Amino acid sequence: EELEALEALAADTADNPRGTAPPVLLAVGGDKTARTAVHRAIRALFPALDSETAEGGLGIRVVSKVNARRAEPPGKRGRIDHGAWPGGADHKYVHFVLVKENRDTMDVIENLARVLNCKPSVFSYAGVKDRRAVTVQRLCAYKLLPDRLAGIEQRGTLGAGVRLGDMRFASKQIKTGELAGNRFTVVLRAVPAAELALVDAAARSIGAAGFVNFYGLQRFGNNPAAPTHHIGRALLRRQWREAIDLILAPRGGENAQVHVARTAYAKSRDPAECLRLMPPFMGRERALLDGLVAGGDLLGTIARIHRGLRMLYLHAYQSYVWNCVASERIRCFGSQPIVGDLVQTSATGKTLDDAAAMAGAAGPAAE
Repeated sequence: EELEALEALAADTADNPRGTAPPVLLAVGGDKTARTAVHRAIRALFPALDSETAEGGLGIRVVSKVNARRAEPPGKRGRIDHGAWPGGADHKYVHFVLVKENRDTMDVIENLARVLNCKPSVFSYAGVKDRRAVTVQRLCAYKLLPDRLAGIEQRGTLGAGVRLGDMRFASKQIKTGELAGNRFTVVLRAVPAAELALVDAAARSIGAAGFVNFYGLQRFGNNPAAPTHHIGRALLRRQWREAIDLILAPRGGENAQVHVARTAYAKSRDPAECLRLMPPFMGRERALLDGLVAGGDLLGTIARIHRGLRMLYLHAYQSYVWNCVASERIRCFGSQPIVGDLVQTSATGKTLDDAAAMAGAAGPAAE
């Protein structure tokens, strides 16, 4: 019956260049080896058709290559036919809200891409949110049907700590750097009653004198033995093996199965064994292990990680350098402005008229 459906789809594709026939769904199961064999058979028997693993990895979705090309972002295949897109030519993006708890933004995006069988580059965002928090942010997807996102939400595929909602078509992409700011609610738990006065005094001090705006610990990860800025430093030095080993290093407070896999790699350096033990939801680690098992060069293995995540490691090292410089600045000169400082004199930051006067009061005038 499935073979007949594939033959009908192929015949329709030959008769109709626009490829309007609906896709064929094949029930293959969760065996990756079986899925790979089916993909190869479809390519060999039906050159006009394209196959992809369906959501959740439990089947295969077969479409005409014409429709498959329409679903891709603009690139080597040229421009997309907007006629079949329900949002229209002017609304090719879908904005939606992501609510997550104890998850990294990039981790969720990689999980979304894996479940939807698309590239992580389909998604964009204004900024990443902390892992150790309940966060809400708006994400953007290029030509990803809202029904597909809603389907993931209904099935709970992404886990209990992730929710998606408020899907809507949009004309503009959300881009990194467009974030106007963050709104925080900070909760202090298990504070002894005797220390409430101390907490109040600290809060008043911050309100009156401000604070040094260091990058927080979440920027550097939760693994003291392999913090993210060490990974960024290794990447800058082109020390690919060190970077891979740091990403795969064991860490405390992690899922037990993940910890077993990391520990096995630390002891044996056997990527195949570690890959067998590593859970499917660990996309970053599995991408590296796949590269090591394939025997490619180490730079190519690093390149299997999404570019946004690689940049996150580099930004972590950049943040570490900034923290070091800010610490030295405070140690040498205190908190008063000196010549060379950029001083914000209003809450909006729109007026800097008194900056030179403030700098002059703190030290000799600049030549």
